[in-house]
Amino acid sequence: MKPFNVTEAEAQVEFRRGRGWIFDKPCIFCGGDIALNYSETMNIYLMERCVCFRCNYWCERMERIGNPNQIVIGHSMYQDSGDKPNAHEHRGTVGFMGFGGHRFYWKMLATGEIRTSNDLWSNGKIPEHFRSNFVPNAEWSTKEEYDLSKEDLNG
Repeated sequence: MKPFNVTEAEAQVEFRRGRGWIFDKPCIFCGGDIALNYSETMNIYLMERCVCFRCNYWCERMERIGNPNQIVIGHSMYQDSGDKPNAHEHRGTVGFMGFGGHRFYWKMLATGEIRTSNDLWSNGKIPEHFRSNFVPNAEWSTKEEYDLSKEDLNG
C-alpha cells in the first residue's frame, strides 16, 4: 500500500471524549478513529498511511499473502510456526507455543496436502472489510486423514 503524504497541518490531532489523541481523519479502511496512543514512530506511521492500528495489522498480513505458513480457513487466519515434535519432552526450553502446543491438522486446498503442526498461532478473525483480500487456502483435517495421506505416499 502506498503511504499517504501528510502535511504538517494535516497531522494535527485533537483530544476527544477522554479516549486519548485522535487523528483528524478517519481510517481509510474501516472509517473509524485513528487513535494515536502508541510510540511516536507508530503514530506517525498510522497518520502517514491514514489507517487505524487494527486495520494496519491486517494490512501487514496482506503484505504476506503467498507465505506458505499463512493459513486462511473460513474467515480466520493462522500462522504455522513449524512443527516441534519433541517439544513436550523439553517444556521450558522451546519457549511459548501456539495454542499451548495442541496439534492441528489441515488440508491445503491448492495441493490437497495434509499438514500438521503443534505450533499454530491464531492471527484472528478477518474483519469483513478485508475478507476479499484473504481467500481461504486450507480446511481443517484430522489425524486419521493425515496418517492415511502419509501411508499413500509411502506406498
